[in-house]
Amino acid sequence: GYNLLERFSEILLTRLQRGEPVEIFLKGYTSPRAQSDYNLKLSQRRISSVRNHFATWQRGIFSRYLENEQLKISEKPFGETAADRVVSDKLTDPNSIYSPAAMRERRVEIVEVR
Repeated sequence: GYNLLERFSEILLTRLQRGEPVEIFLKGYTSPRAQSDYNLKLSQRRISSVRNHFATWQRGIFSRYLENEQLKISEKPFGETAADRVVSDKLTDPNSIYSPAAMRERRVEIVEVR
């Protein structure tokens, strides 16, 4: 996903340089392994990582757009609430960490750009 994020950032910069206002909607997810409140905070930290990407990309080129709100980043942390039901939440189940389904739940998505 990193290469796609880099390409997205290049396209985003082009739009901002043309004067277009842009709002990005991020959703953060976790697997159900830990407690719900922990997972919600974890999904928020994952969103913060993507937000930090935009704040620091190419020596902070997006900073001025974020400051003047030409670029807005909206977020929705889901924690485990949207996790696939096939992913185990049992701490003793190694599939709750290592299964492909569990790994796919640990992500942030750019779900909409306006």
